[in-house]
Amino acid sequence: MFNLLADITNPLKGGGENILDILALLANFIFNLGVPVAVIIIIISGIRMLVSGGNSKKYMDGVNGLKWSVIGLGVLLIGKGFFSLIKTFLGG
Repeated sequence: MFNLLADITNPLKGGGENILDILALLANFIFNLGVPVAVIIIIISGIRMLVSGGNSKKYMDGVNGLKWSVIGLGVLLIGKGFFSLIKTFLGG
């Protein structure tokens, strides 16, 4: 009926066989995206703290960015471990 000019490839390269496989692919994608972003924000926050020049508001902005990026990184790590734990209990 429709003639596509381009191939549409499956974004789930491994191809999930069941819901656990699809959730694992999604969790890995979020983890692989989130960790580098958190590291970049940690570096930027450290630079903001270094170049604050005695301005306490700029310094505190850097501290808050560092705090929240470390919390986010912790959530990513705990979430990945929690997903692995659930998958193990369900026999995956």
